[in-house]
Amino acid sequence: MVDGVIRGLHEVAKHVEACKAQVVFLAESCNEATYKKLIQGLCIEKNVPVVDVPDNKSLGEWAGLCKIDKDQ
Repeated sequence: MVDGVIRGLHEVAKHVEACKAQVVFLAESCNEATYKKLIQGLCIEKNVPVVDVPDNKSLGEWAGLCKIDKDQ
């Protein structure tokens, strides 16, 4: 966990299951249907909102996995 952000299927599923997640961000471009179904199902079961992010790049920026260049 970095700055309260959990990343990766296993860690996210664990935190949602334990009712520790407040919100889950999921890339719309994710091409793993089983991944999406698992996360969405857990979130529905535990009443955790899911926010769809347009693509993996945006999700990485939101999760702090990259630095955004102010000049671009």
